[in-house]
Amino acid sequence: RVDRRTTLYRDHGHEGQDAKQTDVVQIGTFAELQKDASRQFQETTAGDDGEKRRWWKIDSADVHRNSITGWVREQSFAGGRVTREFSQSWIDFECHDEDHDPAHTIFATTGDYVDYALGSDTSGPRSPDRLSPLMAAIYRVLYPTGDGIYAADDLCGLGQNTPGAGFPWPAFRASRLIPKHESEWANPAKWQELIDAIEQRTGPKPEHEEEKKRIARLVWWDEVRAGVAGFPGPDVYHINPIGLVGNFVKSASGLDELIREIGDIISGGEGGYESYNTGTKDVPGGRVGYSPRHPLPGAVTDKTINEIIATESLSGTNHNRLFATGKYQTVIATLRRAKVVMNLSGDEKYDAEMQERVFREFLINKAGGGALAAFVKNGVGAVDDAQNAAAKEWASIAAPNGCAIQDGRISDGTLSYYESPANHAFMPSTSRLRDILEAIARTRI
Repeated sequence: RVDRRTTLYRDHGHEGQDAKQTDVVQIGTFAELQKDASRQFQETTAGDDGEKRRWWKIDSADVHRNSITGWVREQSFAGGRVTREFSQSWIDFECHDEDHDPAHTIFATTGDYVDYALGSDTSGPRSPDRLSPLMAAIYRVLYPTGDGIYAADDLCGLGQNTPGAGFPWPAFRASRLIPKHESEWANPAKWQELIDAIEQRTGPKPEHEEEKKRIARLVWWDEVRAGVAGFPGPDVYHINPIGLVGNFVKSASGLDELIREIGDIISGGEGGYESYNTGTKDVPGGRVGYSPRHPLPGAVTDKTINEIIATESLSGTNHNRLFATGKYQTVIATLRRAKVVMNLSGDEKYDAEMQERVFREFLINKAGGGALAAFVKNGVGAVDDAQNAAAKEWASIAAPNGCAIQDGRISDGTLSYYESPANHAFMPSTSRLRDILEAIARTRI
C-alpha cells in the first residue's frame, strides 16, 4: 500500500532528482507488481535501515491530481511510507453525511441548480459556495487545490470516461467516498419539485410529462421496504460498487501476499534459489562441509527433486551433496516429505517456481507442527508461538526470549533453535519476522 505523501524518486535510490509526492492511497499486490521486470529493482547494497529491499515503479497522482510516475521503496524510509495491510479493511474510504438538497441536486438549493442547468448564471452557481454542504465537502476531497470556479462542471463530469483535469485520479478517489443521502430510487415527489422549479422558468413542456411517467416506473424503494422486514429508509450510505469489490478482492489476495512476504523475510537469512550446503554428515566438529558463497547458475534450479534427494548418502565433505537447498534451505528429509504431501513425482525441477510452491503449500504449514500457519491464516496462538514455530523450521530465525532451544538452553531472543557451530540466528530476518507477526496480531485485536 502506498500512502499519501509518499515520495516517488526519478531513480530507484535516494539520489534521484525531481522527487515528487503522491496524494492518493493505492493498494497493489506483489503478484501484480512482479509481472513487469522493468518496474522493479532489487538493492545490492543495504539502505539506511541496513536492509536490501526492492523498489517498485508506480503510477500515481500529486496533490493537484496530476499523473506522476516514480520509484518507491517497499518499506518506509525518509520522505515516504509504504505499508502492508494483512486483514480485510476499509483502506482510504471516507463517510460523508453533510446536508444535501432535498430535490437531489448537487447544489444547496433547487434554484441554484436551475440557474446552472439553464445557464442563467455563468459564474455564481459554479462556486463551491453554491454547492450543498455534502457536495462541497466531496469536491474538496477530490480537488484539494482547486479554485472552485468550475466546481459544478468538475463534479458533473466526474463519472464520464473522458480525460480532464487529473483524470483518472479524481474518479479513483471518488470510488472511496461513502456519502449519505436519499436514494434516487425513492420519493418521486422530489423529482416533481425539481421539474416544477424548471417549469417556473421555461413553462410546461411535453417532455416533462413523459419524464414524470418514466420516473414513476423507476422508483421502487418504498415498495420493497413495505414487503421486506428491516429494509432501511431511503436515506442511506452509498458505496461505489467497483471500489467496494476492488477493495475486498485485493484484501482477499492479502493472505497470499502475506505468506510471500514471510517467505522473503525468512529467505533473507537462508539463501537464494541457487544456495545450498552439503550438511554436517561425517564432517569433524559438526560444521557444514561445504557452502559456496557464489553458487553457479543452475546449481539447484536445474536439479530435479529426485536428483537432490539422491545425494543424501554422500558425505558432507562431498561438494555434490545437496543437503539444504534453495531459498528456504530445505533439507533432504523435508523435501522428501514435501514430495509425498504435495503428490509430486520428483521429476519436477526444484526451480524458483517450485521452491515458492513448496514454501506456500508445505513449509509454512509444517513449521512448528502447524503453529505458524495457524497464526498467520487463522489468528490462532500468540506472536511468540508463531515465531518459535518458524525458528523450529528455519535455523536463521531466533527462538523467542524465554523459549527452550533444541539442546535445552533458554533463548535470550538471539539464539537459533538449532544453535551450534553450524547454525546461528540471523537477527535482521528475525526482527522483520517479529514485526510482521506483531502487525498481524494488531489487526486481530
